[in-house]
Amino acid sequence: MKAKKLLSIFLFVLPLFLFLPLAASATTPLVQEKMPAVEINPDDMPRDYPLMYPPPTMNTGLYELAIFDKKGGAYIAGKIVFDKSDKDLLEDLNIFIPGKDAQFVNVVHEQYVYKETCYPWKYPRPLPAQIQGEQVEPTFGNSTPSAPGEEISVPPRPSIMPDGDEYCPKQYTQVYSTVDPEVTIGKKGVNVRISATAEDDTSQEALLFLYRLPSVAFNIFSNHYFRLDTVQLPFTTASTQVGILVKDGLHLRGAPGFTADYGGGYVPSFRPLEKARNLNREDNQELTNLSNEIAYQGMIRRGDSDVTPDSSLTLSGVYGTHLLMLYVKEIFLGIIFVLVLIAAILWAIKYFFKNHLNLRLILITVVATFFVTIFLVAFILLLFFYFRTTIGFGYSIPV
Repeated sequence: MKAKKLLSIFLFVLPLFLFLPLAASATTPLVQEKMPAVEINPDDMPRDYPLMYPPPTMNTGLYELAIFDKKGGAYIAGKIVFDKSDKDLLEDLNIFIPGKDAQFVNVVHEQYVYKETCYPWKYPRPLPAQIQGEQVEPTFGNSTPSAPGEEISVPPRPSIMPDGDEYCPKQYTQVYSTVDPEVTIGKKGVNVRISATAEDDTSQEALLFLYRLPSVAFNIFSNHYFRLDTVQLPFTTASTQVGILVKDGLHLRGAPGFTADYGGGYVPSFRPLEKARNLNREDNQELTNLSNEIAYQGMIRRGDSDVTPDSSLTLSGVYGTHLLMLYVKEIFLGIIFVLVLIAAILWAIKYFFKNHLNLRLILITVVATFFVTIFLVAFILLLFFYFRTTIGFGYSIPV
């Protein structure tokens, strides 16, 4: 009798232990690769005051951001970062774009320049201690207008501020110049030869480039399967990272539901890089924003270190228009597993408790209630994530 009681308790607790790991894995967020931590050497910084800190000194790295469309094609924007010791690589650089149908679009030279930038500056003139008979709203120091007769205190002018109407600190600014590349189309891809000049007044050099792969993914039952190879460079890159995005109405397998379409369908535009022409060390806020997005964005982001010369970092994945179709194999196998588990439990109850009808009915009822509850919860969660990622309501994740 004790053995039967222990068995009944075991059969009741077993589904709980099977369900808890599944629930935990379903709620575990995707861990994205982060850029390596870097250190800034204060001795390398200029001593001019006020000091605007330069961008962190980085080893040579490659960063790409791919956006896939409904037809299985992708636009890929890339960024090659050169540190101070590798600036000479820009003088004669070959970039190989893998892909038989690869199409090169454009390339831009990015430089971090330490220069003076001016902003409008209005500092209030000295005011008398007592203002009689009029309402005064100071331009500095107080957030609300003072009442007539109220004493108004104006803080002393900071010593670093100028006396004129402009504030002109020196800071690191990104400037852009167009590059005239030599493009050669081959059987296995496109070779882009670039010759750019690194200036002495720059702390960091980079190249922004854009290319297109019209048929990088193939379609099977509304799912697009892709295999993406990064560009190949003639030197070792200390850090290589790739971010994957899909356009509105598409879903990426492996990306958590709360980041699909970013809750509002945000996908950065590559148009500023595509249309960049005739630039000569000019400021361009759109290119600056895109430069940052290339290095940090992606529903899924993967990376590797020390990628050898003339080799690629390869990323493969699946995306499609129907969220549930991306996980149809897992759903099918999960249903089969649950059905087999139910059959095994019912057989065990029937075999070990064949002479105890009432206890057998109680155990069958408990098991049936447990699995029906699991099915209902799973169905509700599937509907919730489907509508949240398809329609676009829900959380908005900052990027």
